[in-house]
Amino acid sequence: MFQKNPIVILTKGYPSKKNTRYTFVHNLVNQFCLNSQNCIVIAPQSVSSILKMKLKLDSFKTVYDYPNSKLIVLRPFYISFSKSLLVIQNYLFKHALLRVLKKINKQYKDYFIYSHFWEPAILIKDFLIEKTKSVTIASGESEINIKKSLNASDLNKIVKGLVAVSSKNLNESKFVFNYEFENYLISPNSVDLNRFKPYTNLILRNQLRIKSDQFIVGFLGGFNNRKGINRLNDALKSINDVSIKAIFIGDGEINPDYGNIIFKEKVTNKVVPDLLNLCNVFVLPTLAEGCSNAIIEAMACGLPIISSDLSFNYDILSSDNSILINPNDIFSLEKAILNLKNNKKLRFKMANNSLIKAQSLCIEKRSKKILKFINE
Repeated sequence: MFQKNPIVILTKGYPSKKNTRYTFVHNLVNQFCLNSQNCIVIAPQSVSSILKMKLKLDSFKTVYDYPNSKLIVLRPFYISFSKSLLVIQNYLFKHALLRVLKKINKQYKDYFIYSHFWEPAILIKDFLIEKTKSVTIASGESEINIKKSLNASDLNKIVKGLVAVSSKNLNESKFVFNYEFENYLISPNSVDLNRFKPYTNLILRNQLRIKSDQFIVGFLGGFNNRKGINRLNDALKSINDVSIKAIFIGDGEINPDYGNIIFKEKVTNKVVPDLLNLCNVFVLPTLAEGCSNAIIEAMACGLPIISSDLSFNYDILSSDNSILINPNDIFSLEKAILNLKNNKKLRFKMANNSLIKAQSLCIEKRSKKILKFINE
């Protein structure tokens, strides 16, 4: 039993040694616990998906002790299917959540519920209404695409507050549910500034044979159309400058074939700062985001940003630290890359402004702000 009321975090994923997805959830929960907040994470794991990836199932229950708190991670099992059977999959996911949540409800007289994204909370809305439990929603979806929406009466009963990672997510939540949220907090994603900061890794620089006169373009994300790896690849091929090298961090269905790629693979989050610090600019011509963790990590490493002139970026990017473009316009992307390559003064000015902005995107500050919001 916890001595203090826990926060129960509902999430579709949580990282482990075998699977690094949803690292951003772990980073926030870790800070909650460092701030003396007991936490229980419920993250159902898909048996079928894990076996398909040839991984071993994680333990159902893992306990982590902090100096003044405790974290319990619970991973009930369910079976996932293809998109054509999404209704069945959601039903099984919901009952995996409920199996655990009903036990927690019996064990603890009072606790807070924090749903990472809208979907888990919506799936268990009947339980929340029946038990008169309220939930704080963390909206960070690239797109809020929920077929089974809540009505105003449901929202009044169960939604205690909304934490949106961007103004775009707040406005999208209002639009999707046709509801004006009284209690909300706009809090962009954040990073550990002790890890993501400017520094030089000479060993890695020498391993990748990076020369001082080369201009390194960095990308971090899924190799897919939404993130824009294909558009960046086409822009670099069109520029056709041998002094422009590329570091592509990630993987996916698109295989970039630019001739001057010096690094192209998925890595753990621990390695990301080393690779970002080799770059001169970070480029993400993405079509949809909640608030990009990758952009904030690059900013914290002191990089100027080239990204999309779309609302999800407006809380973290401006003309001070970025060049914002139409993500579908290859010519504008080429022009922005060449502008920063050829204009060192502009590049250094934007890099410095990225560092300044990143100071306000510290995960320690964000976790305290969210905890205060939940408790109030």
